[in-house]
Amino acid sequence: MCFEGVVHFRRQFLELQAKLLFWLPTARANALFFDWRAPPKKNLIVQFFYKRRLGIILICLVIGLAGSMAQARGDDAQTVLITGSNRGIGLEFARQYAEQGWRVIATCRRPDEVVELAEIVTAYPNVTIKRLDVTDHAGINALAAEYEGVPIDLLINNAGILGGALKSQRFGQVDYAAFRQAMAVNAVGPLKMAEAFAPHIAASAQKKIINITSVMGSLDNAGKSDFNRRIVGGLFIYPPSKTALNLMMRTLALELEDQGVIVTLIHPGGVNTEIVPVPGFLRAIFLTSPKKAVRRMIALIDTLGPEQSGLMLHTDGEVIPW
Repeated sequence: MCFEGVVHFRRQFLELQAKLLFWLPTARANALFFDWRAPPKKNLIVQFFYKRRLGIILICLVIGLAGSMAQARGDDAQTVLITGSNRGIGLEFARQYAEQGWRVIATCRRPDEVVELAEIVTAYPNVTIKRLDVTDHAGINALAAEYEGVPIDLLINNAGILGGALKSQRFGQVDYAAFRQAMAVNAVGPLKMAEAFAPHIAASAQKKIINITSVMGSLDNAGKSDFNRRIVGGLFIYPPSKTALNLMMRTLALELEDQGVIVTLIHPGGVNTEIVPVPGFLRAIFLTSPKKAVRRMIALIDTLGPEQSGLMLHTDGEVIPW
């Protein structure tokens, strides 16, 4: 047990002793615990506790030790940093990791406007909200500097955008400003996050960088005409941004291999989030809830090892071709 744990244990023991004996004069309380001479028989209250003092001391010791162990577990809690935590998948990651006792650094662009994330912070003191725009590289560097020397077990690059209306993603109508923004958020942002926080990840126990991707970024699948018509649908912004992310993280996995860092891409499947350009009632009917999707992803993340680094996976662990 660390020194802080010993101090915490002693404090809890003394506080519990005081609570049990608050109605006794200090001298009698001290005598009860530390003076082995029998007290006068006429003092029935002190006699009662004197006969049972070993049991009381044992209870104090057990409770104090339990508190110290709980504090030690809190000191050793794993840390996750999540981008895009204000809604959808990112919000659910923050909620579920908070429930599991992780230290959660939940980032989003406008912390002062969040509602559900603020409720999670109220319920779980192990959650911290930080302002972060993944296209602001100076801001990413500043956040990394703020946590300098702090191991971060898990980085989840979740923040992502669709890249504008579907009609502006089709050939002949491509919105190139939206294209550049989608690349900045979906591909360059995760790379910059990994670059800035690589020392924090490498210093941790789990050493994992997880990227939320899409099967729409698979070149193999996009090359199949039936898939291209049904899923990609001739879109020239969102799918290429995920293809770029996939290649970057595949390369990053090789770059960080010697440090034991696991870099994996996960396709969450069809999830009922606002990024999906269909009416809400249809999303609720046909798509998976964020709660269920994140539960599956967390179960997968827990099992990831070096052999899954550099791969793109379904939530059941099945490998998706590039």
